[in-house]
Amino acid sequence: MMFTRFESCSFGFSGSGESACRWAGKGDRLARVSISGLKWCLAVGGISLVFIDSQHEAMMKSKNALLGLGLALLGIEAGAHDLSVSSAWSLSPPPSSSNGAVYLVVENSGPKADMLMGAEADVARKIELHATSHEDGQMKMHHHHSFEVPADGSLELAPGALHIMLMGLVEPLEAGQSFDLKLMFMHAGEMSVEVEVLESPPSG
Repeated sequence: MMFTRFESCSFGFSGSGESACRWAGKGDRLARVSISGLKWCLAVGGISLVFIDSQHEAMMKSKNALLGLGLALLGIEAGAHDLSVSSAWSLSPPPSSSNGAVYLVVENSGPKADMLMGAEADVARKIELHATSHEDGQMKMHHHHSFEVPADGSLELAPGALHIMLMGLVEPLEAGQSFDLKLMFMHAGEMSVEVEVLESPPSG
């Protein structure tokens, strides 16, 4: 295709985002120009035709979607920075027991409450959130779907109260060992913590 016999070409964008293409051509020769791969126009005998590439709209939608995802990820990261986990420990169970428990403290320095939704670890076949209560002189455990971490407050898991139950230990937990535990929060996402296995509860 020949690009001849034209004097000038100007490009502009209207308020709607469509491009304007004007050619001062002579004769009936056909000319075509590409505008950043998004728009192109034909000039035949001084008459300008504008063609809009449909990929432009799709590209803008994709950019907006990626921007929204980035902002969401930044929000999750900011939530994670508000939480800190400390004093994670587990008691070495007796040889006859196939279950264990994890205790820890979650501090929330942010203005928004969060929820501990669950936990994962390779040392147990199943892990649940439990609460211990005393009913009719007996100690009972109840399954909970979540524990609240209050804003500007803390969540404490301790013996005889809230705890993370390790059910069906893959192998015995020996004092002096440690294992990785992944905590899952509603807003902060996943956080990993190292759990120390103790022979007796820590003092203080």
